[in-house]
Amino acid sequence: MRWIKQSLRRQLMLLIPLSLLIPSLLSLYINYQFTKDSLYDQAIEETTTLLDRGSDDLAGYLDDLNQVSLSVYADDDFYNILLGKASTIGSGEYYNKLYDMTRVVREIRQIYLYQASSNRSFLIVGGSMKQGYGRAEAPPANLQPYDFVIQNVHRSGDYGIRQTPNPKSVPVFTLQRSIYLVPTDEVVGWLSIDVAPDELNRIFRNLDGNLPGDLFIYKQSKEGLGAVFYESLPEDANSSFNETVMRRLVGLSDGAGSFAMKEDGFDGLLFYRTVQFGNQSFVMAKRISEHALYAKAERITLINSGIALFFLAVSIGVVLAVSFNIFSPIGRLIRHMSRIQNGQFSATINLGQQDEIGALANRFQTMMDTINEMIEREYAIKMANQRSEIKALQSQINPHFLNNALQSIGSVALEAQIPRVYTLISSLGQMMYYNMRNKEELVALAEEEGYARHYLMLQEQRHQGRFRYEIDSDPTARMLLLPKMTLQPVVENYFEHNQRIKDGELGICTRLYDGEFHLIVRDNGAGMREDKAAWLEGDLNAIREIGESIGDSIGLRNVMSRLRYYYGHEVHIRLQSLKPQGFAVTLIIPTSQLREGSA
Repeated sequence: MRWIKQSLRRQLMLLIPLSLLIPSLLSLYINYQFTKDSLYDQAIEETTTLLDRGSDDLAGYLDDLNQVSLSVYADDDFYNILLGKASTIGSGEYYNKLYDMTRVVREIRQIYLYQASSNRSFLIVGGSMKQGYGRAEAPPANLQPYDFVIQNVHRSGDYGIRQTPNPKSVPVFTLQRSIYLVPTDEVVGWLSIDVAPDELNRIFRNLDGNLPGDLFIYKQSKEGLGAVFYESLPEDANSSFNETVMRRLVGLSDGAGSFAMKEDGFDGLLFYRTVQFGNQSFVMAKRISEHALYAKAERITLINSGIALFFLAVSIGVVLAVSFNIFSPIGRLIRHMSRIQNGQFSATINLGQQDEIGALANRFQTMMDTINEMIEREYAIKMANQRSEIKALQSQINPHFLNNALQSIGSVALEAQIPRVYTLISSLGQMMYYNMRNKEELVALAEEEGYARHYLMLQEQRHQGRFRYEIDSDPTARMLLLPKMTLQPVVENYFEHNQRIKDGELGICTRLYDGEFHLIVRDNGAGMREDKAAWLEGDLNAIREIGESIGDSIGLRNVMSRLRYYYGHEVHIRLQSLKPQGFAVTLIIPTSQLREGSA
């Protein structure tokens, strides 16, 4: 705790966030518990209402199917056929009746009918009817006269009547009833209606509501626990859970309700509603996990936590801002003193105080002489180094060019005595004299053009007339002063990057445009890819001062370094690949930075 007591800033940064954090956490906890209770009550009300609607829908749907099965009694002609009383009995009468029955409820998959008097069976599937002999199955032993039975969802079968092609087996539930000779208990037929569970799925979708969960329909049995009639889970779902649920439902006397469950990996609520239909008893159930039940509460708590964290962050920011305004001057003075001791810059501060800040000001006073001396010495050293670097850059000339030029002149001299030799030697002499004038840092553009002209004459001789050149100079710009050796290195690039020159062309152009001086060198050489030219242009324009490393190049980097030194960062270079071939270099200097020399 000592490190906290030694700093008011640390105390503010600790105590203020704590004063906000503790009430916020308490508020979040209370709000979370209240929201959970509200969601619990809301879930009971909503799910109970949905189960009531779902049970009514299920009872109504089963009643529609039961009415379809009873229609065999309502049709007198067909009923007489089943009794064997009709004078003429053909398969058409069976087909028409069974087909009409399939059209009443669209989910009916197939209908099986057995006629006891003729021991014949009929099966209609998808509008097609097949016949057979014998009864596929006997009625349940405990089935009372005129009652019906509904089998749980199972895979459909063919009732012993083979079909080609054999229909695909699909999930169905079946309503079965015996057909009697009214009003006796004599059985004259057997009817089975296989129904696809599409309507059950629709009822399940309506039961989802705002709280998704797993849905079940249990069929109760007087002899035991019963079984699952239909469920929203896959066929391989946990059967032990269903057994646990059915055991709990057996012990409940009321027809609707809910209870908490924590069985077989499930933790949540189970809602149920009984559905009594004829002699069949069903229970609709929906289980909602605790996570789904309280997901909304968790989201609200997460949002509130985010808001609390935001205000906590704001409070920390305010603390930092206040502490910065209070304590930052002391830190700045100490850092400022250290920088001055290291000779980075000078400053005089005299606060006239006797406290800690005053002590820092006294230290500044004792260092002033040393600081001023260091600044002057560093400035003088920097200027001397820059001048030395300029002279070193100006003196860099490719000796390989002089060697090639002298060899060319010697060859001409050996072959014949012609005035051309004198011209070449004279150009070489002018160039050497120009280079020896080291005291001149800035020269007129006309002198630079003259030096470039002598250089091109020697290159013209070396390449034996395989290229031609042109110098187009703006008369108003000829006396502008430029750093010595600005033009020649740019021209030399053409010969360094084009070893086999044939029908070569090189042009030098100077112009004044809208307050800018443009020095342009164009050629029809091999050029450079546009992406590489763009990269090199950016690299050259990024040169900041003459002291930067420029490698072994005495070309464009050398020129840009010296131009930036004399004229500042407004100097730019532009590189352009020409079509169909060629390359152009443009040096751009603001005319406000240039001055003219004497004639």
